[in-house]
Amino acid sequence: MQKILFLIVFVLIQQRSLFAKLVHESVIITDQRTEIVKILKGRTEFTIDHVRADQFELHGPKGTIDFLIKNNIKFVRDEIPHSFAAQYPSPEEIEKKLKDLNKKYPQLSQLYSIGKSVKKRDLWVMKITSHLNSFLHN
Repeated sequence: MQKILFLIVFVLIQQRSLFAKLVHESVIITDQRTEIVKILKGRTEFTIDHVRADQFELHGPKGTIDFLIKNNIKFVRDEIPHSFAAQYPSPEEIEKKLKDLNKKYPQLSQLYSIGKSVKKRDLWVMKITSHLNSFLHN
């Protein structure tokens, strides 16, 4: 049960992390050379997603496409649906799911805020353990 809860929370957080960065341009990279992948992974403004053997998605700020052209990195435009962000839950939906999980499994979870985001939203952390009582008393 603990592993299932952790997986649910992890997936919810990871889905939103893509949009924690400002994404203005999204493309599919078809250039799988090791040095290209290493360059893109080393750039913190880029997010790599949906990796497959022959391609992966790259999301980044304005200028991402110019960067790819300048560095002769092969890519395809307009393959990613414009409603792409709509498939991810909103911060409010994530908060509700976390609170629902905490309410459903109070013996396994503790939910608390560790501060506020730049948009004044709570930054939620969920502690999941089969030893919650010993965690709370230490």
